[in-house]
This record gives sequence, C-alpha cells and structure tokens, in this order.
Amino acid sequence: MPATPKGAKQPQDHKVAKADAQRLDVTVEYSGVTYTIEADAFNDVELLEWITDMQDGQPHLIAVIVRKALGPAQWAQFKESNRDKDGRISGEHAGNLFELIDEALGNLPASSGS
Repeated sequence: MPATPKGAKQPQDHKVAKADAQRLDVTVEYSGVTYTIEADAFNDVELLEWITDMQDGQPHLIAVIVRKALGPAQWAQFKESNRDKDGRISGEHAGNLFELIDEALGNLPASSGS
C-alpha cells in the first residue's frame, strides 16, 4: 500500500459516523398542541419491550408508551387537551399521537388522510 502523501487530507469516517449517530428531538402537533419528544426517549429498553408487546397483540400499551415518551408534564397536557365533556380521554387519541410520533421518527410512511 503506497504511503499517503504529506499534507493529503485524511479520511473523516469517524466524523461521518458521529454525525449519523446524532439524534434530534422530534416535534409533533396533535389537537392543536405541540409536543416535543426527546431524542433519547425511545432509547429505553422498557419502552422498546412495551412496543414489542403492543405489536404482539397488547394494544392497551399504547397509552403507556405515549406517556413514557412524552414525560409527565406533556402527558398531563395531552390528557387535558383531549378530555371529552364527560371527562374521558379516548384511547384513539393515544393511538393517533403514537402514530404521529412513529411517523416523525421515520418508522411509518406519512399518512395521506390526516
């Protein structure tokens, strides 16, 4: 292998890998409220286990997953902004928000109907 000439630029593969690994927060809007999900929110073994369990037929875990991803303050805001006149929050809201988050993370194609 020939020697690299003096002054030649060295490969910067480590910088590219570092940039690729950089994660950014995800922002989604649902029911007129903007939510920010921290970049590392889904870098959580428990959350990943719940997502797997949800996909294996336990859809009730969607609310648990969304609550964990949003954190306490945003979860409280989500509940208040989606409460109906009887004080209930439809599970459909958590499912819709989960889909928006998943789409923003690049895991789902953009929905055509919303």
